[in-house]
Amino acid sequence: SVYSGELDRYTTERLERVAELREAISTDSLVLHYQPLLSPRDRVVAGYEALVRWQHPRHGLLGADEFVPLAEEMGLIRPLDHWVLNAAIRQCRAWSDIGLCTPIAVNLSMRNILDSQLPGIVSGLLAKWNVPSTLLHLEITESTIMADPRKAMEVLAQLRAMRVEISIDDFGTGYSSLSHLKQM
Repeated sequence: SVYSGELDRYTTERLERVAELREAISTDSLVLHYQPLLSPRDRVVAGYEALVRWQHPRHGLLGADEFVPLAEEMGLIRPLDHWVLNAAIRQCRAWSDIGLCTPIAVNLSMRNILDSQLPGIVSGLLAKWNVPSTLLHLEITESTIMADPRKAMEVLAQLRAMRVEISIDDFGTGYSSLSHLKQM
């Protein structure tokens, strides 16, 4: 086997991108875009989904698919998800202050859903921004739950006890069944 820089997962460019992402998270340099969520019944806006974007200084606006996998692989997904939670809850407070009390949905990664500290972090952010827990909706994928169902159910039960809404994104693309869904 002969070394090829194209096969090296830790190229200088990639390591530089990781350092830039770490800095963007720590300096509050990411942005959230809010996609309206429509009620299927009456087609009115029932809330918003927070979508993280990175306004990169050289590469322009990057979608989540361009940096979230890197964050997951390089151990930055927890701080990234915490940044998104804080920014979304802060925005929820700002909207509430002008009379728009609408839920915000946030996608969470598997690492965060399996983190026993997540309920405390969520509770702390809701208290910090004085936002009712009923205005926060957390979206997780079914593969997240199936990675460690027992641990996931413990964390989800704590979040539900706080009255945070939980929804399963992309149900049917993984390995769980409707009986698992009923338990959840």
